[in-house]
Amino acid sequence: PTIYPPGAQLLFATSYQLNSMIGDSLSTRLTCWRLFTLLADLALLAALLSICRTLNIPNSALALYVLCPLIPFESSLAGHLDLVGVSMMVIGVMFVMKGQRFLSGVFIGAATMIKFIPLILLGVLVIGYLRKGLRGQLRALSLLLAGYISSICLIASPLFKELATFDGLWPGLKMYQNHWYFNGSLAPTCTYLLGYVFPSLSPPELRTISQTFLGAALTLVTLIICCRLSKKRSELHFNEILPSYFISCFLLLLCSPVVFSWYLIWLYPIASIYLLTEKVHLWIKLIATMTIAWGVSISLTYIPRLRLLEGGLWDFDVLYPIIEYGTLSLTLIFIKRYSNSRFPLAPS
Repeated sequence: PTIYPPGAQLLFATSYQLNSMIGDSLSTRLTCWRLFTLLADLALLAALLSICRTLNIPNSALALYVLCPLIPFESSLAGHLDLVGVSMMVIGVMFVMKGQRFLSGVFIGAATMIKFIPLILLGVLVIGYLRKGLRGQLRALSLLLAGYISSICLIASPLFKELATFDGLWPGLKMYQNHWYFNGSLAPTCTYLLGYVFPSLSPPELRTISQTFLGAALTLVTLIICCRLSKKRSELHFNEILPSYFISCFLLLLCSPVVFSWYLIWLYPIASIYLLTEKVHLWIKLIATMTIAWGVSISLTYIPRLRLLEGGLWDFDVLYPIIEYGTLSLTLIFIKRYSNSRFPLAPS
């Protein structure tokens, strides 16, 4: 069983083949993998700079992303491949803004094959095009979906039999979901409240019900946010696409049974732009600030990871999530109290 989609597995296999060609040593393995993450980081930065130029946003808006130690630590040092997926996803957004819908679908599909989070962005784009009128946007939507499906089929083809028989990935994801459960926010809170109301239910049943409820609520919230997209333009605008993704992805992490520090890489590039951009809706600015604060407070998760690397047990002290999510709550209260921003979600 594995928790990685086909794109991630192919990336691992490519890295392994390069290792075999150059020399199968530990230093060579690290060098090859860090080369992948370095190229992904440079591509992401180039896409972000292009987006800033298109929207007349100063390049200084990327300062928080460039200076954030979370990105290189979790990608180059810790070896997580989320940065590759984020890079492909943001490149897809860049192509949407340039009117290259097919290429946008190709890159968003490739990002989905690394991690499934870009499915949120795909949903946002589809609803956005439908909201602007199917008659005028049918060609654009068709090109987007054609590129997406082509990318998915091409990348998943070597593992099609495994996916079709529900082997490998699907049991791996289920095992991951059941094993890791220490998020200190909405997931355990909902489970605890259900256990208080229905004491006869077992812990696995409570977790299944709470996760189903949170998943349905998150889907509904995403649909409501997407339906607020502006109809004034004939083309989708950056501030119509990413606010829905940004809010939904942030809520997804709050609802998730487990949040590791590298998950925040899916939010950090966008948060850095929104935090230093003037005309942004209060809630977007607020969530961007909370994301940056979360990147600091989540560093507490490194403590049990260090113990595990030293041969000990995963001992996650309850104090850690209290501090982690307490920091988010304090940031929410502070920003809400002292911010006077009142800008529309999708400016005309």
